[in-house]
Amino acid sequence: MNAGLREGKRARTRRAIADAAFFLFAERGFDEVRTTDIAARAEVAPATLFTHFRTKEEIFFERGQAMNDGLADVVAVGTTTVSLLDALEPFFRRATRDGLDEAMLDHARTYARILLASPALCDAHLVMDRERRQSLVAALGPRVADRPVQVEVFASLVSAVVSAAFRERHERLADGTPVERVLIGIDAILRDGFVRLRAAYGGEGLLAPA
Repeated sequence: MNAGLREGKRARTRRAIADAAFFLFAERGFDEVRTTDIAARAEVAPATLFTHFRTKEEIFFERGQAMNDGLADVVAVGTTTVSLLDALEPFFRRATRDGLDEAMLDHARTYARILLASPALCDAHLVMDRERRQSLVAALGPRVADRPVQVEVFASLVSAVVSAAFRERHERLADGTPVERVLIGIDAILRDGFVRLRAAYGGEGLLAPA
């Protein structure tokens, strides 16, 4: 089997595992599903599941990991702190709006309800917040290596704004709020947060000479 066919098979298997897991999480609740249940539903061996995912949490948050991976490309656009914020705001707006179109809305509401009903997933979501901050620090690090404390503070503030927007999304979706109001709430948090960040970093910013 050539490399292209192997990669295609791997992607299909990974998707089958993720789909099987989501079905079971929605049916039983995240904490009641075992990895062996997911493997059986996906018709793969448990060992195969673990070649694709290390934990149930990793399966659930698969798409969120991909978002963190895209941060480096966005950071590369910024030449000043304000232009960096101008690039980050629409990036995170797209991320927080992802999957809220009519075709995916029911899936997004189910996802939010599964998440908020599981203490294990809520804890894992905090880990994702930390990973987002660390991804931003890593992307910025080579450009401001002489100011590690300032980088940590900046990344923590950005991540706090984004976390608040995601929290608004999940809580409102889970309680059945109309999607138009969900979007208004998300946008309001991001807009206010990034306005405050621009005000804080509009002078001698993070990317300005030390």
